Amino acid sequence: MKDVTAGRDITIDGDVSITNTANSEFKPLNECSSDELFDERRHRNGLLKDERRKKNRKIFTFIKIAFFVILILVIWYYFSNKIDLIMFLVALLGVVLPVSTAIKLSEVQTMFELRQIAALNEIAMLLRERGVE
Repeated sequence: MKDVTAGRDITIDGDVSITNTANSEFKPLNECSSDELFDERRHRNGLLKDERRKKNRKIFTFIKIAFFVILILVIWYYFSNKIDLIMFLVALLGVVLPVSTAIKLSEVQTMFELRQIAALNEIAMLLRERGVE
């Protein structure tokens, strides 16, 4: 390619050779060396940990909001002198329902987590077959 103009400020006069030195080429796990598998496992464990941390942060924020709302309701009912069994049960339900929902949501694995776990299982199997672990 000669005399290529790339935008307003860049003018190239002469031959252009573009080389991609990024290590972005896909390599199947069964073709990786043991050291590469250990590095890949470390990387995927980090990804899995970050995903779980994000999910748990959302869930705990949900629980904090539920407890904050119930605290406001308890204070409001206390000062309005309307504390009775029905209000106590409603308040208890208001805490138990969000907390149980959050716990249930924390147990459900996302597609990203399932994919990382499957890859980690494959890495463990390959390392075991090679006798490294």
